[in-house]
Amino acid sequence: MAAAFNIFAAAIVILSLIAGGFCQCELSNIVISQRLTGFQIHGQAEYEVSIVNDCPCTQSDVVIHCPGFSTTLAVNPSIWQPTDGDLCSFISGEPVFYGETIKFKYASDPPCALTPASSRISCS
Repeated sequence: MAAAFNIFAAAIVILSLIAGGFCQCELSNIVISQRLTGFQIHGQAEYEVSIVNDCPCTQSDVVIHCPGFSTTLAVNPSIWQPTDGDLCSFISGEPVFYGETIKFKYASDPPCALTPASSRISCS
């Protein structure tokens, strides 16, 4: 009986470790893409940015590296807010859930290179 319990307990531990491994996210799971819309805003090309979390875990406090970001098109500050230096706050730190895509537009020439800088990952 004790041997069966030990095997069962070991199996639970191993399965927990395996299942936990499938839920691991990285900063690279925040995927950023940009596309030209074909419009000009005050003489600058307009871009639509899509940011998606492609990991099953929620990511919050997402900060984007946005060197030299400037735009001639107003961007809702609750979605996108340049902060200190070359960093931009994304959706005011709110969670980005698995598969959720958030979009915004800006106008600039040339486009700004946007890459994830940091996030807080929450797996449950």
